[in-house]
Amino acid sequence: MQVLCKSEVERKLIFEMSKCSRCGFKPADSPVPDSQQQSAWNLDVLELIRSGHTPSSAVAPSIPGRVAALEARYQAMKDDLTSLVVLVAQLRAEMESTESEIEQTKSLAAPIRSLPREILLHIFFFVDIFSNA
Repeated sequence: MQVLCKSEVERKLIFEMSKCSRCGFKPADSPVPDSQQQSAWNLDVLELIRSGHTPSSAVAPSIPGRVAALEARYQAMKDDLTSLVVLVAQLRAEMESTESEIEQTKSLAAPIRSLPREILLHIFFFVDIFSNA
C-alpha cells in the first residue's frame, strides 16, 4: 500500500472534488483512471480516519459534496438492484409459463392421441372394471 504524506492526500481529495457533479468531467491532467482513483480515494480516507487527521480548510468544504455524490451513487445502485429483482421475478414467471406451454405442446404429439376414441373408451372401461374389482 502506498503511504502518502498529508499534502499528497489532500491534493488527491481536492482533485477528486473538482470533477463535475452532473457529467463527471475531470480536468485532462487526471493522474489515475476513474476506478483506481475511486479506490485510492477510499484508501486515503480510511488512512486519514485512522491517523486522526483533521481536513484542511481547502478540503473540508468539499466533503459534503463528496458525501452527497456517494449517497446519490448508492441510491442509484439500490434503485438498479430493485429493478433487477423485479426483472428476475418477471423472467421467472415467463419461464414457468413457457415451460408449461412446452409441456402442453408436447402432449399434442403424444402417441396416445393417434388412437381412435373408441379404442380409448374400451381401454378405460376395462381399467375401471379391474380397478374396482
